[in-house]
Amino acid sequence: MQFPPRAILIWRRQSSQRSILFRVANLLLLLSACKASALAAQQPPPSPWDSIVREFATKIANVGSVRGEGSLELQNLSSLDGSTAAEIHASLLGLLSAKGFRLIPGVADKGGPLAPPAPPIHIVATLSENLDGLIWIAEVHTSSGNKIVMLPVTPPPGVSANEVHPVPLLERTVFWRQAEPMLDFAMVPATAGVAPLLIVLSPERLTFYRSEQGVWHITASAAIEHTQPWPRDLRGRMELDAGKLSVYLPGIFCSGTAGTELGLYCSPGADKLWPVEAGGIGGSTFKFDAGRNYFLDPIENPSAGAARFKPFYSAARVQSGVYGGLLEVVAGGDGAQLHEGREIAEHFPGWGSDITSLNDTCAGFSPVLVAGAGDDTSTDTIQIYQMADRQALAAGQPILFPGPVRALWETSDARSARVISHNLQTGMYEASSISISCGR
Repeated sequence: MQFPPRAILIWRRQSSQRSILFRVANLLLLLSACKASALAAQQPPPSPWDSIVREFATKIANVGSVRGEGSLELQNLSSLDGSTAAEIHASLLGLLSAKGFRLIPGVADKGGPLAPPAPPIHIVATLSENLDGLIWIAEVHTSSGNKIVMLPVTPPPGVSANEVHPVPLLERTVFWRQAEPMLDFAMVPATAGVAPLLIVLSPERLTFYRSEQGVWHITASAAIEHTQPWPRDLRGRMELDAGKLSVYLPGIFCSGTAGTELGLYCSPGADKLWPVEAGGIGGSTFKFDAGRNYFLDPIENPSAGAARFKPFYSAARVQSGVYGGLLEVVAGGDGAQLHEGREIAEHFPGWGSDITSLNDTCAGFSPVLVAGAGDDTSTDTIQIYQMADRQALAAGQPILFPGPVRALWETSDARSARVISHNLQTGMYEASSISISCGR
């Protein structure tokens, strides 16, 4: 059969078009497969804890309606390390969100007049353990009541049940009590033939005490001269370096020695930079604004007309293999912000104004000490937080104070922190040291 030339031409065009469409379809399929493969490669590998966390989330959702806005706090009181606890927290957060719970990551309401209002639904998940193994507990607080969920946990295959991870424990030692308000204190350990020395900074004087047979005796005292009245919420800090004493007060700087005799020389120091040595890193100094009771962190290359300083109340240094940055409690009572360079990487609402960081005393653990968010009329706490994968997880049990924490400064070696608190039961001000020990 012979086709006319026009029919042959049409057939050739249709055949060519079908060939082009076939090649385009193959190319699209190839690109789709490559994209799917790339996405699969980007997905994190499944966690051995996935099925256990899924069971935990289901039990939480089954105790009642948890749909709506709420907050989730995770406390790690077990021997699981910080990165594992952070992984469990993130997974639990995602699973509950998929069940209709609009979660607000944050910390628990600490109570007190200045504490943030409690969310409609608040879940406190605790990773704990007993002699039989791990046990996870969830406290679900809603307007209709409180319910508790418990889940005994067997470590997943491939995870050693006997692997020991240190659990941080806070220890407090009280060195001094007095009726007069205190701002800071310093300890000079005993040396050969010389008894230990305690230096106490009060609003109007600096006092030296020597220990004799376990009893502190006053050896010297010097008045702090100032022409202007102190601000209402007075802050002061001491630094002791190789016997050289530096005292920082609003508008005043004093220097002296910590030897057998007290020599203290004070002068106007409104422009004197205060040390904020977070985590024992050192090298960080900031201007203190006495009128606002905040430190001022310079902003690099501010835009025209914009603020040149960012105010903050206290700071902690965070370091890990994943990230590092300065954790600052910002002005306005809005909690803490983690900074990487000048960018805000994470925000932790609900924390109190006083925070500090210590040296990494437990393997894989970056400790930050955080005071509660109450006011001067309420009791207080200091809680350890683990910083892992940009999350702040409560670790261990907090230390309870029978009154507000008034100052929280780390020591020069960052192995402990100095705490000034006001005991509302006795009316006395207490100077104590907080350190971290690693148990199991």
